[in-house]
Amino acid sequence: LLNVFQGFRIDKRIEFQERLLHKQHLTNNFIGTFCTQFSCSEFRKMVSIGILKDHLSKCTLNMENGGQLLANVFKANPELRKFYDVEDIDPDDTKKSRLIQQAGGNLLNSVTFMVNNYDNERSFKQEIKEQICDLREKGMKLEDARKLKTGFVNYVKSKLSQPMTAKEEKEWDMFFQRFFDALKQHGLQ
Repeated sequence: LLNVFQGFRIDKRIEFQERLLHKQHLTNNFIGTFCTQFSCSEFRKMVSIGILKDHLSKCTLNMENGGQLLANVFKANPELRKFYDVEDIDPDDTKKSRLIQQAGGNLLNSVTFMVNNYDNERSFKQEIKEQICDLREKGMKLEDARKLKTGFVNYVKSKLSQPMTAKEEKEWDMFFQRFFDALKQHGLQ
């Protein structure tokens, strides 16, 4: 009887390990499929938020950096200039514009707030709603908002003393994926 019981326990342990491996396989291969909702806790836990906080600690929140941020955004996606009413301004002078410095500072402040409150769903959601209001006020759609990521990441790269690794860039990709999913979920078309 003892041998039968031990055999049963071993079979159950193997079955449990197989289920666990299967679950990890699903998580790794289909994270985008079942974690597109920004409230998905498994997705939130996958982002190494410490890396993002470290990067943002090098991006001092001031007017000059706000101008540099949007200058990077416009360099990566010049078509976004129209949403900030600077399509007629020389690209080199754009970052000196007080309006651009303020708008870039607001974007940097917002992303910093979301990174710092990444696990606080209520605060994150509130900031998303404010971002939607700002984006709509500028006339931006979700597809336009997605273009902000490249310039933002390029700006962060310019502030780092070491080149950004592929892993670090992936962390930013996952953060912005949650950000864009949340924008969509809360009504930005």
